[in-house]
Amino acid sequence: MNVPQYIEDIGWIVYGKTKKRKARAALYYCSYCGETFISRVDNITSGNTKSCGCLQTLNPNRTTHGMSYTLMYSSWYHMKYRCSNVNHHAWHRYGGRGITVDSTWNTFEVFYEDMKDSWFDGASIDRIDNNGNYNKANCQWLSRADNSRKRDK
Repeated sequence: MNVPQYIEDIGWIVYGKTKKRKARAALYYCSYCGETFISRVDNITSGNTKSCGCLQTLNPNRTTHGMSYTLMYSSWYHMKYRCSNVNHHAWHRYGGRGITVDSTWNTFEVFYEDMKDSWFDGASIDRIDNNGNYNKANCQWLSRADNSRKRDK
């Protein structure tokens, strides 16, 4: 089966085949909102898989703050997810190293109040001390390019 790199009409990127299989079907590295996860391509093209899970989390009926579809909310959600879910592809670089999210940031509203003043469009959450936890004193917003350059040092 030829796997498209970008399934344009539904916004998916398929990176390539994994060595794993599920129900005799090949699994692929995919991305929907910037987070990479593993799925069967036929589940994506059929519509059975709608997202990496972010759309369920970002359901406006499940929140009270009305910011579920914002990039800032997505940053908060993925920050928490990579620190708390052992199945996350980057777990070993975050939660697996003992990196945690400050308990006051368990709700988006508190995170938003702490970080909103320095937010800018296209920002990426960054830990000033890469070995420190996610908290108000150790976090800043950087452009994705600046964050990548910092990571390469």
